[in-house]
Amino acid sequence: MRQVKGLEAQFANSVITLVSPEGEYLYMSGQVFDNGIEASEKVGKSFKDYLHPDDVERIERAMQEALICDMSVQIRVRVRTQDGYGLINRMSKRLIDEESGRMYIVNVATKVG
Repeated sequence: MRQVKGLEAQFANSVITLVSPEGEYLYMSGQVFDNGIEASEKVGKSFKDYLHPDDVERIERAMQEALICDMSVQIRVRVRTQDGYGLINRMSKRLIDEESGRMYIVNVATKVG
């Protein structure tokens, strides 16, 4: 999708993900944080598998808000790493594929610290 490629250029130091409304990773940019988990390992899996369990409900609400309200939602969450959990800032926004009309959620994740 052109919109995702544009975000990659704009947010070169961030991880860009495309997630289905059901929460499945469909795409992840080549830039990944130094957490020992490759982007290719996440595609096809639920985003919930990579978040701290206490943050899952908050991020689900934020993603639903992004889908329903067509607005950017920012949230700070903990993501799984090889050594435990690391903190990221995450911005979620609804994205509609111009060709198919299907709705997705695009996330821009930036490492904290």
